[in-house]
Amino acid sequence: MTRWLARLTDAATGRTPRLGHDDGTVLYDALGSHPDDARPCLVRAQAAFGEHAAEPFAALAGIGTATTSDGERVWLDRDGGTAGLRDGPTIVLLRLPCGRFAPGQGDVMHVSVMHEGQEVLRDAGSYLYNPPGGEGDLAGTRHHSTVQWGGQDRPPRLSRWVFATLPRTASVAAEAGRLFARDRHHTRTVVLRDGLCTVIDQLDRPDAVLRWRLQPDRWVKTEAGAYSPSCSLTVRADGEVGLRLGWGWDSPAYGRKQVLPVLEVRCGRGTRCVVTVVRMGPTSCANRR
Repeated sequence: MTRWLARLTDAATGRTPRLGHDDGTVLYDALGSHPDDARPCLVRAQAAFGEHAAEPFAALAGIGTATTSDGERVWLDRDGGTAGLRDGPTIVLLRLPCGRFAPGQGDVMHVSVMHEGQEVLRDAGSYLYNPPGGEGDLAGTRHHSTVQWGGQDRPPRLSRWVFATLPRTASVAAEAGRLFARDRHHTRTVVLRDGLCTVIDQLDRPDAVLRWRLQPDRWVKTEAGAYSPSCSLTVRADGEVGLRLGWGWDSPAYGRKQVLPVLEVRCGRGTRCVVTVVRMGPTSCANRR
């Protein structure tokens, strides 16, 4: 787990892409750092498990230099159900359609993209474990950047806390700059190269809905996607798609809920392949067409 956290931590900010039941909790905050800063936790964990030498009392307080996995450009954890890519200041996290344990959220094939400590594409978080009447949690598939059919969760939700166990036979792979995952009806390939994150979704069922949950910013819809001052998305497909820039729920910390922009891609019955290109950095006029 220490090495897994190091893979996901941005060295400059200490931020990590959120995943599943991320409540913004700090176990021991002697430095008064923000809950989004994972570096003090890394210092303690790396000292405790022998990743590097440290003065015990300083390490307990989280004082020291955390070692992040900046040089590890690709990794795959089949049992844990995640895979990732790094390219400079950009980190990509893919939720795999397999794992040793039953998932706690309907987040199969979800993709998070973090650039310079900012989550360009993000998970919704948890909100509340016991939301008040008339409200729901944010664990369902509609609150993730993935594909959904007919409003059904992937995997199916069995109870408030339990989703169906993922098959361990799903096909997954990781190589330089590329992640690949396939389940029964959906194949997702993620490529990270030269400041571009390209996501290729191949669909074996019609009438899919693909959602991209965007960072809070001044987003503007275009004919082929959307752009903001810091990022742009371009969508193309082999068939008819309808694009809508709307709103969804996001939980930045436990018990808090806010709205954030969501780019929704509704696929026609003949659409079987959707390619989304995420361009990090300031957008130009060329990106807006």
